Amino acid sequence: GMLDYFPLKSSLQWLQWRWWGERTTGYHATSIALHLLGALLVWRLFAQLGMRWAWLGGLLFAVHPLAVESVAWIAELKNVLSLPPLLLAASCYIQFSRTGSRVSYGAALGLFLAAMLCKTSVAMFPVTLLLYSWWLRGRVELREVRATVPFFGVALVLGLVTVWFQSERAIA
Repeated sequence: GMLDYFPLKSSLQWLQWRWWGERTTGYHATSIALHLLGALLVWRLFAQLGMRWAWLGGLLFAVHPLAVESVAWIAELKNVLSLPPLLLAASCYIQFSRTGSRVSYGAALGLFLAAMLCKTSVAMFPVTLLLYSWWLRGRVELREVRATVPFFGVALVLGLVTVWFQSERAIA
């Protein structure tokens, strides 16, 4: 049975097995494509934050040995798969914080949920959202704390599900 509750990652691996079987080229191509998408999204997020030389951040991410290591190992699909929805969630949340758009907020929450369903170590994202608010103004306002409550809820619930899966299935 499954040792972890990562249904999006597990579903993609199931599809890959159906498509490619034991031929590793397809698995590696998927990881490379997801990594390149992640690097482009890092660039986009840095640009959205107004950082000069944002493209360099994306490039450094693309070639950094720690990031590239996840691409090399088929078993590390959860790393390259969880990053694009997480970066898109951050981008949508920034858009929400600037415009108040409920669509951007809903997209941010949905994309965060998708990232959590790939790998629950992204659970610290709500803390990052509060740090973003602090970075902007030097303080975190109550409305920003309230806006992160659903994100903390998703992180808590799926984090507890993962702990249960690991204790009941992996350890047992």
